[in-house]
Amino acid sequence: MKNKKITLIALTTTSITLMFFPGVAMTFSDGPNIRFTEYYSYFSGMPIGYGNWFPMIIAVLSIISLLLILKNKYNIIKVCLCIMIIFNIVSWLIFNSFTALSLFVSVFHLSIFLIIQFTKHNTR
Repeated sequence: MKNKKITLIALTTTSITLMFFPGVAMTFSDGPNIRFTEYYSYFSGMPIGYGNWFPMIIAVLSIISLLLILKNKYNIIKVCLCIMIIFNIVSWLIFNSFTALSLFVSVFHLSIFLIIQFTKHNTR
């Protein structure tokens, strides 16, 4: 039980740490043939200014999930994790914001979900 909690805290903390690095791709255009891509943190306001709220929501839900892990609220965490994984995929598809870092964040979220889903936990 204690090893599971430590593992979940470590994975969640790692995913939050990765979110501080530029991992949200935004493509801009100066003209019809000139495009350039800039990368922003999940916590940056720049994607929000261009209508991509998904990275900030994912970051906030990750912090909430970390707090819920400390309180052993695993059912709520599973819902948050599903929302985060879906929002990351939707962000990739709608805003073309796929990066390796965002993939790693989603893999960490998926692994946390699988650990919670397939291990027994005591509810107090």
